[in-house]
Amino acid sequence: MEQWLNDHQLSTEQRIEKSIEQVPAPIVNDVHGSSEYRTFVLKNTLTDVLNELEGEGHV
Repeated sequence: MEQWLNDHQLSTEQRIEKSIEQVPAPIVNDVHGSSEYRTFVLKNTLTDVLNELEGEGHV
């Protein structure tokens, strides 16, 4: 996962998609949240983290 997040030859969106593909187990789908919702939250969190760490800040 870290390898994909650090691959600056890809766009931020591509890096996040590739990273999520590396999650070693299925994303949980239960009464607390669907797997689609959890994936959505993970994508947004990774986007915020990468933007902050790479100096882009919040838009």
